[in-house]
Amino acid sequence: MNPCSPLILVTKVSGMKHESNGSVSPVNMIFSYEYGRPIQITDGLKTTKFFYDSSINSVYKVEHTDSAASPVKRTLFQALNISDAGPIQVNEFHYEGNQLTFESVNDYTYTDGLVSKLQKTSDNIVLTQKYTWKDGNMITFDNGKGTVYRYKYNDKLNPFVNRFTRYQTGPVDFTSANLVTEIEEVTDGVSKISTMTYTYNPDGYPLTARSVNQEGTVTLYLTFEYQEFKSPCY
Repeated sequence: MNPCSPLILVTKVSGMKHESNGSVSPVNMIFSYEYGRPIQITDGLKTTKFFYDSSINSVYKVEHTDSAASPVKRTLFQALNISDAGPIQVNEFHYEGNQLTFESVNDYTYTDGLVSKLQKTSDNIVLTQKYTWKDGNMITFDNGKGTVYRYKYNDKLNPFVNRFTRYQTGPVDFTSANLVTEIEEVTDGVSKISTMTYTYNPDGYPLTARSVNQEGTVTLYLTFEYQEFKSPCY
C-alpha cells in the first residue's frame, strides 16, 4: 500500500452491549484524529484522550475520564520510557478531586516487537499479565487473576489498527491485525465462549459486528461509520 494513500478511518461506532450485571448500555463512540492518529474517543460521558511524543510518533500519555461515575473517575497513564515497539515503563495515576495520586508502575516486556508481559506493581503487590501472538494477532491473554482469554480471527482487517497507537480500551482493540471471531474465557477450568460475526462494505471493512454468547444471547451489537482522511505521509 502506498503510505501516502488516503486513510479510511473509523469515525463512529454505535450500538449496544450487555454488562456483567445484566443491564444493557448504549455504545456511541466518536473518534477524533490528527495527522491520521486517534487523539480522542468519546462514548457518552466517557472520554479517552491520547497524547503523542512527536519525535517517535508514539503515545506517551493516555487519560480516561468517566463523568458518569460519582464522583467523576479520572485515570492517567504516562510513559517514562518508550521504545520503537511501545512503552517500556508507564506510571498509572488517578485523580482524587484535582489531586493526582500514584496508583501503580507498569513494566512492559516485548517479544518480536509485541508486548508479551505486563507487570503492574502497586503497594509492593505485583500483578503479572501475559500475552501471546500469532500473525500479528493476540491469541492468548492471561490477566494474572486466574482468567485466561483465547482468541480466534478471520482474515479481515481490524479497522482500529493504527501504527501510532498500540493500545486497547474497552471494545476498541488498536493492537490485533485482524477481526476476532471467537473469544474463550477460562476461569477455574470453566470455559465460556462467545462468537463474533460481521457484515462488510466493498472495501472489506466491517459495517456491523454481533457477539453471541454460548447461551445464544446477543451481548454486543455495533455499527461502524468511516471517513477518508488525507494521509500524513510519515
